[in-house]
Amino acid sequence: MSNAEYDLAGSYSLESLPLQDMGAEAVDPVQLMMSAGRGTVFLRDLRRDHEARGRIDGFEIANGIPTGGRTWNQLDADWQAAEANGQHPEAFSAKNVDTSRAALRVRDAHPGELIGEYTDYVADTVLQHWNDHPGYEKLPNKSDAPGTRFISPFAADSDIVAMGKRHRGDMQGSQNTIDNSVYLINRLDGLLPNFPGFDSMGRGQSPTLSYAIECFASAYGKDRDEVVAHYREPLAKNVEFWMRGREQLQQIRHDRGAMYGRQMLLAGRKHDIVFRFGSDTPMGPGLMQGVRPESAAEDEELILRVVGNLTGRARRQRAHKLKRDVEAGCESTQDFADWEFSNYQDLDTIRTTDIAPAFLQANMVHQMRMAGYHQEAKELSEVIMRRFFHRIDDTHAQFADLLRDGTPTKALHATQAYPLLVGGIVPYEAAILLANTWRDALLRPNGVLISVGKADAQWSGNPSEVEDEQQNSFVRRMQARMYGRPMLGGEGDDRSWPSVGMLVSESFTMAAIEAQLNGKDPGPLLEVAEMARVATVSGIEARFNADHYIAEKVSAVDATKFIDGGEYAQTPDKVQKGFGMTIGAHRSLAGRNLAAEVRWPDDYSWRQWTLRHALGDLSMARTITIPVSKRGSQV
Repeated sequence: MSNAEYDLAGSYSLESLPLQDMGAEAVDPVQLMMSAGRGTVFLRDLRRDHEARGRIDGFEIANGIPTGGRTWNQLDADWQAAEANGQHPEAFSAKNVDTSRAALRVRDAHPGELIGEYTDYVADTVLQHWNDHPGYEKLPNKSDAPGTRFISPFAADSDIVAMGKRHRGDMQGSQNTIDNSVYLINRLDGLLPNFPGFDSMGRGQSPTLSYAIECFASAYGKDRDEVVAHYREPLAKNVEFWMRGREQLQQIRHDRGAMYGRQMLLAGRKHDIVFRFGSDTPMGPGLMQGVRPESAAEDEELILRVVGNLTGRARRQRAHKLKRDVEAGCESTQDFADWEFSNYQDLDTIRTTDIAPAFLQANMVHQMRMAGYHQEAKELSEVIMRRFFHRIDDTHAQFADLLRDGTPTKALHATQAYPLLVGGIVPYEAAILLANTWRDALLRPNGVLISVGKADAQWSGNPSEVEDEQQNSFVRRMQARMYGRPMLGGEGDDRSWPSVGMLVSESFTMAAIEAQLNGKDPGPLLEVAEMARVATVSGIEARFNADHYIAEKVSAVDATKFIDGGEYAQTPDKVQKGFGMTIGAHRSLAGRNLAAEVRWPDDYSWRQWTLRHALGDLSMARTITIPVSKRGSQV
């Protein structure tokens, strides 16, 4: 950002653009569900509670997927008939739920319409609307629906949307989006739900709100610290939500490891408490509430398949654990990813609650810092480098996800770069090793692969062979580590989420800024950041030029190729047209001058709060010893 833009931002001072007071009486999320008469009745014997469904007759299916005019009673009657006939749940859903239509209508781009004009139309006309659905907590501002199949905001999507609006110059829109999340935190005693449906009030969201607030505040120039201070209380409430029950783990011997709430005590010689995904939703042995019908069909199919011939207590315990892991997968913003599977390939082996993901620790450090939890943030930063950082070989490294016993999982995915995004954690030498890994494993011409995994899951990269043999060789090594053999060969999806590509670019940009401030060569880090930026923008625009709409996912190799949208858009005729996170990513990256941001961060970078405050811990990042495995071996 130039000085001239700072002067322009002065018109958005706290006096002329008062930040809204989002204070609200806090309520217990479970009590809120009970008062609504929903979310407290659960399925029995892995079947739908038809009487409970009848009490919400006429309530349209969560997230706005049309029911074809059927009420819940009618759907349940049809479902009962299907069960009586032994019909497959997924086949029932495909027949009875119209997934070819979206809740929000969107047109294709007009001939000659520029991508900026089209994204403005989608973001400001289609995805912006008042949330007055009876099944959702009402919000003070217009909702930023993630895409046209949704009628409610999802927190992680909203953070990317808010950052995109800020980079576009829409300060009021960015503030409104952030304030919706703040309202929910204040209303729900620190919980920022996955989405504000009454049935989801026990399921939190991966903490990324602090990034959106830092980005928003940077436009206020000299008043940015005052803006951050305005949001510090809700950020602190959310940190406290994630830290609930910590005293339970603090009383346990640290050499054994334990899990409680959304936290995990890693086994080892120090008392290292980290974070995991989970859910507080009251439940029985059945399916989660408040999900799309096609998702519910897949979840029921999954549970029935996994519990198999188990009976009695063993059946209940396995179904209980499986449901917890499925809900945790939804909470992680990556529903579902190969890093969550014990064999990295099959959803049947999901184990989300057993894993402390590296990207979650990074997000928590940033949120803790901005909320004023400086000591806790410092301790977690040290744990990230000491426990999560692992050398792969002499030239490559990663931040691995950890199991309770401290064992690193073998997955390699794009969000493991997020410790770089936080700032003040990763020493220069470690950042260079990470740059090598992302360049050789995940960067492609039209995006950043979500992972090197080969799984039938929307958060798996499913890479194909490319012309670069160095990349092919390294991916084969990583897949052999995961699966016992390379899985690369033939054509793959090369799946990329533009929003993740955006944050990977921001991660290496932050690392390059740190290098510059420390008198190191930022070139290798800036190169990866710029490659991720250009590839992500190119992928979005190539898919737009080919299909004339904004897609949820993109092939990182052939951006004109159709990539399915998960369980609700598996064919081109049913694709979700218009996606807020993709629009936010494009607005955040297109036209950026990363080299200027690295060379003159005080003038051009949006990381103003991090530059002024968090990088005071750079001395820690300079002196940390990088854990080194046996030379030449793979971790």
